[in-house]
Amino acid sequence: MFNPSSSNRRFVLNPAPPPPDFVPTEQTWPPRSIRSDGSNAHQVVEKLIGSRKDLTVEGGFQVIAAKLTRAENVDLLTQLLDLQKAITTRLAEQKEARLSGLKEEHEAARQKARSWLEKCRKMREDLNSFESTLNALKMSASEARANFAAVRESAPKVEDYPSPEEIETWRSRMAEAETIAAGEEERSRTAELDRQQRAKNLIEALKNFQASEQAEAVLRFTLEGREYQNELGLTVTPEI
Repeated sequence: MFNPSSSNRRFVLNPAPPPPDFVPTEQTWPPRSIRSDGSNAHQVVEKLIGSRKDLTVEGGFQVIAAKLTRAENVDLLTQLLDLQKAITTRLAEQKEARLSGLKEEHEAARQKARSWLEKCRKMREDLNSFESTLNALKMSASEARANFAAVRESAPKVEDYPSPEEIETWRSRMAEAETIAAGEEERSRTAELDRQQRAKNLIEALKNFQASEQAEAVLRFTLEGREYQNELGLTVTPEI
């Protein structure tokens, strides 16, 4: 599991609907887990096999310069210093260009993550509100069923010698109660299916949010040069 420093945020997704009081927030930030795109795989290998790190450009030139300390090499040393300056300048320009590109990517990723966050919040709020509507519909259906049962049990008794009109009136009442109960049942069933779809859509939105926050976190950590632990528990230093 990825475990960036000072992070305690994680979304656990499962087929079950999110709890009614769940709303994504930004109170715990950055996200706990960061998925690597493999760009730092060589660092992982180095840490596993104990390989030495590559020399920096400055370090490489220092090694060469140390070999040119004799007076007869002063001309080469001058050329070396000029070459070092040219290379350092070129690399700095290229790094600045990469930084500029990364900043644009990060801003786009940040906006995308925020968009999904706001969408998840809205969907969660709507689902909570719909839960109340569904509960009301279920209550109405239950009352309609109880009323139908009561009307059915109120059938005229033979020993009371009911008139044809009384029997017909009872049958009309029962037919009406049955129609109402069937309608309420259908409304409740349709609403339940709607709730299940809303919950499913929210879970999918949370997955998209998780993916977008991971992308944003990787770019942010890279720009900040912050280390994080990969799924192997090894510390990785982002490179630009």
